[in-house]
Amino acid sequence: MNTELLYQPMLWGVATWRFAAALLLVFLGFAARRVIIGIFRGYLKRRADKSAAEWDDELVAHLPGPLAALGQILIWHAAAGLLLLPKEPVDFRRYVFQGLSVAIWFAVAWLLMRLVDV
Repeated sequence: MNTELLYQPMLWGVATWRFAAALLLVFLGFAARRVIIGIFRGYLKRRADKSAAEWDDELVAHLPGPLAALGQILIWHAAAGLLLLPKEPVDFRRYVFQGLSVAIWFAVAWLLMRLVDV
């Protein structure tokens, strides 16, 4: 039996390395959101401005928000999975993943509405 696992520092019932990694993923989610929006408003906007088609300008204008939100939520989903949230006395894990699933579906619906609008 590995005794190192028995003596891991804990924070709110979660190993501190898991907590730190999840916190890092939360901040990575915020960074990913900014990067996605930056790519759309920078590189892709310049590419779309060069083309004669108007639909690509519309896509570049309408898609960054929903795609950035979706990317951020998916990274947060990974962070929640890394935490191994407790199931006792209340099933926090279920509530967190249900909330994230609802957020993912809202982001997908937002994305689809934006695509239909284009």
